Amino acid sequence: MNEHQRPHFWIPDKEVEQVSKKLTARPKVRDIIFSEHGVKLSQGLQMVKQALDSVQDDDSLRDVGLYVFKVEFPEGEKVQHKSELFSKNGMHLNVVKDERHAIVSTTRQQFQTLKNRIGSYTANGTNRTQFDYIENISPYIGTEKNFLNI
Repeated sequence: MNEHQRPHFWIPDKEVEQVSKKLTARPKVRDIIFSEHGVKLSQGLQMVKQALDSVQDDDSLRDVGLYVFKVEFPEGEKVQHKSELFSKNGMHLNVVKDERHAIVSTTRQQFQTLKNRIGSYTANGTNRTQFDYIENISPYIGTEKNFLNI
């Protein structure tokens, strides 16, 4: 054996402590063009604004300044895994319709901030990891149940 080389040493199994691996999720990159997708999301926000303006006389949330709308995720994505997306963008999750559809609310100011963020996403892809996973934004106008038919 060479003087500069050291012999290998062996650690017995009884002295080794097994550590379980914690797997971390990595977001899958969606194959979409962010500029086109951003336009679609912006149009959705515009439709939400128009729908709320058209019913503002009957809107009970107008005084509080809340906007309520529907968010849809792509096939295979679940609302339960996207709670961070809602909180980072000032949206409050109100109702989960199914695993892909949710009803959210936000304030006027947060709605404008969301609109600006989607605008920058459309322009240069900022926040791709968030907005790539929103398939569609659409108005949600709650309707009263007709108790006469029940």
